[in-house]
Amino acid sequence: MEEAFTNLLLGDAGVTALCGDRIHWGIQPDGVQVFPYVNLTLISDPVVYYLDGEAGVQRARIQLDAWAESYLDAVAVQRAVRSLLSGYLGTVGSIAFSGISVETGRDLDGLSPGDAQQLFGRSVDVLVNFGAASA
Repeated sequence: MEEAFTNLLLGDAGVTALCGDRIHWGIQPDGVQVFPYVNLTLISDPVVYYLDGEAGVQRARIQLDAWAESYLDAVAVQRAVRSLLSGYLGTVGSIAFSGISVETGRDLDGLSPGDAQQLFGRSVDVLVNFGAASA
C-alpha cells in the first residue's frame, strides 16, 4: 500500500507542483535541502477479520507532514494533499483505494535545538481504506 499511496501523491499535478518528488516515508533523506517536502508516517494498520479469516480490506491511518521554509508554503502543500485525498476512490497499481477520508490537521513545531533554520510544518491524518485490486 505504501508504494501505491506514494505514487498517488506523485501522480497529482497540484502536489508535485509544490513538492516535486520530495515525498518520503519516515524522515527526509540526509542532504536534501529543497523545500517544501512531505514526510509520511504509518500510524496504524490493523488487520480486519471476519469469522472465517482476514477480510481482504484494510484501514490504515497515515500522517502526512508538510515542511516548508514559510508557513503559507506548508499550508499550500497541506491543502493540495487534502484536495487530492479527501474522498478519493481509485486504483493505483495493484492497490484499490476504496475511500480515503481526511481526519484532522494541525500545525507542527519546526525548530529543534541546534537546527540551522526554522521550518514550518502542517500535518494531516488520513484514513485509507484499501485492498488488492481485482483482476
